[in-house]
This record gives sequence, structure tokens and C-alpha cells, in this order.
Amino acid sequence: MAGNHFDGPITIEVPPINKNFNYWYVGVGISYNLASLYKTNKAASRSKLTIRRTQERYDDASEQTGLAVQAAYVRYIEAYEQLVTRKKNVELAGQNYTVIANRYKNELALITDMLDASNSKLSAEVQLANAQIDIAFN
Repeated sequence: MAGNHFDGPITIEVPPINKNFNYWYVGVGISYNLASLYKTNKAASRSKLTIRRTQERYDDASEQTGLAVQAAYVRYIEAYEQLVTRKKNVELAGQNYTVIANRYKNELALITDMLDASNSKLSAEVQLANAQIDIAFN
């Protein structure tokens, strides 16, 4: 900092002294808040805690994402296994229907047996369609 200060006559004396004083000064001004000595440590520790908490949230979100991907993959594989099972079910229901239809034609089975075989074949086909839908969904 630098400054110039001009004082006029000295009026506190009786009689007043008619002297003028001019002061020139140069210096360095330093200002420091002493409270910051205590606040800085708290702010730094608060920032460290915030960073750690954010890192933990990121790790948790990353882990949850990995688990969700793994679960979706498992459901996808299970859907394919269900499709294979349902295809076999349709094949067996078709064979059963053919056998029951031949017996019915030869009058060795009742109409209720024929209806049961037809219903089981239809149910197997519906389950196959649902398995195909599950694959597309997963």
C-alpha cells in the first residue's frame, strides 16, 4: 500500500500553530482471518468425507448395475432353457394327441380323453408362445 496524508494547522494548541505536515508512506498490508485456522481443518475434513461418500455411492451404483446385468443374463439363459422344455412339451402333447385320436377313431377312447388331449396340446402350444415372448422380453 502507499499513501499521502496532509495535516493542516494544529488546532489543539492555544494559540493554533500554523504548521502543515505532509506524510508519505509505503508499506505492505497483510490481512488474515484467525478464525480460518479453525474453519479450514473442518472444511477439509468435510470435503474428504464428501469425497469418500461420493466414492462409496459410485461403488454401490456400479455394483448394483453389475448385479442387475448378471440377473438379466441369468433370466435370459433361463428363458432359452424354458423354450427348449416347452418345445419338448409341445412335441409330447402332439404325440399324445395323435395316440388318443387313433384310439378315438378305433372307439377305444372316450370323447373326454380326446378333449383332455386336445386341451393339453393347446396348453403346451400357449406355453411355447409364452416362452418365445419371454425370450424377446429378456
